[in-house]
Amino acid sequence: MVKETEYYDLLNISPNANQQEIKKAYRKLAVKYHPDKNQGDKDAEEKFKKLSEAHEVLSDDEKRSLYDQFGKEGLSSNNKNFSGNPFSFFNQYGNVNKERTTEDIQYVSEVSLEELYKGVTKKIKVTRNIICSKCKGNGLKEDAKENVCMDCNGSGVKIQVIKQGSFVQQIQTTCSKCKGKGKNIHKNDECTMCIGKKVVSDIQILEIIVKKGMSNGEYILFKEMSNQEPGCKTGNLIFVIKEKVHSIFKRVGDHLFMNYDLPLLSALTEFTLNIKHLNEDYITIYNKGIVKPDEFNVVNELGMSSIGNLYIKFNIVFPDKITDSSITLLKQCLPSQNDIQKSVDKVISDKRILECKAVSKNVIEKIVEQENNKRHNHQNINNQEGAQCRQQ
Repeated sequence: MVKETEYYDLLNISPNANQQEIKKAYRKLAVKYHPDKNQGDKDAEEKFKKLSEAHEVLSDDEKRSLYDQFGKEGLSSNNKNFSGNPFSFFNQYGNVNKERTTEDIQYVSEVSLEELYKGVTKKIKVTRNIICSKCKGNGLKEDAKENVCMDCNGSGVKIQVIKQGSFVQQIQTTCSKCKGKGKNIHKNDECTMCIGKKVVSDIQILEIIVKKGMSNGEYILFKEMSNQEPGCKTGNLIFVIKEKVHSIFKRVGDHLFMNYDLPLLSALTEFTLNIKHLNEDYITIYNKGIVKPDEFNVVNELGMSSIGNLYIKFNIVFPDKITDSSITLLKQCLPSQNDIQKSVDKVISDKRILECKAVSKNVIEKIVEQENNKRHNHQNINNQEGAQCRQQ
C-alpha cells in the first residue's frame, strides 16, 4: 500500500508498474508535452516538468521506495536530491530533437608572418579517439553482454538515506563501480582490442592549408573530426592561427609597420634603403629630403596585401660626439638659435648662462610618476576636506 499516488497518476500507470512500463509511459507523455513541440504553451511546459519529476523518482528504486512509504514529504526534505533538469531523460535515452555531440578539439597552430603573407600548407599529427572497429563501440567480445551494476542497480548513482526522527535526508553520489553508467563489463567479456573502453586511440596526419592573408585568431575547421563516442555525434577539430612575433615587421590589418634607425646625416640629406620583404625579395627605397624624428614614411601597396601599405618609422640616430671643425661647418649651413629667435627685439642685458644636460628617458618617467602621485594624493586630501565640510 503506497502513501500517495500522484506520480503514478501523472504517468497513467498503477503503483505496481515495473520499470519498463514506467519508462514507456513517460517517453510517450514527454514527447507529447515537450516544450519544443509546444512553444509558448505554459501549461504544456508545466506538465512536462511534473512528468519529469515523477519519472525521476519512480525510475529510481530507492527514491521510489521512499515515495511509496513517506510520499513527497520524504523526498522534499532535501531539495538537492533532484537533478532539477527535466531533460535528463532525453540525455539518457536520446533527445527527441537533438543528438548529443562530443566536445570540439582545439589546437593552436603557430604561423610566421612570412607564411601568412605567402600562404602555406602544414602537415600536423593529430591523436583522437575513434569507435573500436572490432566491437563496433560496445566494448564487448562477440556474443557477450553488459551486466547491470549490482552496486547501484543500474541507476548509475548511489543514495544514502539518513533518518533523524521525522527528518529524512538523502545524499546522492555517482556510483564508483560503474562510474555512473549503470552497467559493467566483466573482465572476461571485454573486447580484446579496446579492453572494454569502446574507443581506441588513432593517429592521423592532416594537411592544414593556411591561405594567403589569413589573420591571427582565424581558424581552420575540420568537421566531425573530434573524439568519437558511441551513440554521439562527433564534434569538430579546430586549428586556431597564432601569428608569431616578427623581428622586423608588425602587422596591423592589411598594413605593415617597421622601425628603422636612420643616421642624422641621412636624415638631413638623402638615403637609399634596402629592405627584405616577407616574400624574401629586396625592395629599394630612396628618399631625398629632411626626415624629422619619429616621422613615418609610407610605401604604397607593400603591406600584407595589394591594398595595404608599408609604414616606416624613422628613429634619428645622433652622433655621440662631434669635432670642433664639424661644428663650425654646421653653424655655416644650419640655422642658429639666434636666427630662430631673431623676432625677439628686446635683449636682456643681465644674462645668466645655464647649463643644459641630457636626461635619460627613465629619469623623465620617474619624475612623471612622482608628479602624478603628488597630484593624486592632493586630490584625496581635498576630497577628505570636502567630505568633512559636508558633514559639518
